[in-house]
Parts: sequence; C-alpha cells; structure tokens
Amino acid sequence: RENLLLIIGYNYLRVNADEARRTFENFLTEFPKSRQAELAIYGQFLAYERQNKFQDAQAMFDRLKKEFPRSNLIPQAEQILPQKK
Repeated sequence: RENLLLIIGYNYLRVNADEARRTFENFLTEFPKSRQAELAIYGQFLAYERQNKFQDAQAMFDRLKKEFPRSNLIPQAEQILPQKK
C-alpha cells in the first residue's frame, strides 16, 4: 500500500496537484515512520509549489530538512524554492 500511494501521488502531480497533495498527506498519516516518508514529504512540497502555495511549500521543505537532514532531495528543493519567492 505504501508504494501504491506514492505512485498514485506522483502520477497525480502531472495533472492535479491538489489530489497529489492529499495523497501524500494520506501516506504520511498512514505511514509516518515509513522509510519512504521522505518521498511523500518531497511530493507534498512539489504539490504546494505547483499550486503557488509557497509558504506551505517552504514548510514542507523545512520538514524535509528536519526529518531527513541528509536527504538527496534537499538540493533539488533548494533549486525550486528561490525561483518562486
């Protein structure tokens, strides 16, 4: 179920950022300690960014840095955020 929710969330990112955000939110509610939570947090970050909800995107970026300080996704997110502020 974990993998399925992530796949669905990332597929939604292409067509419906709000639905993607909800899917990643559900993932984090159901599997808060999952090894893949990092991907769900980043997915939520991307969904907020695509909805131009930059404060929410920043909050997810901060969460990613706090919970996964060595994440390889942090540099990718840093490339997106400064362009949108």
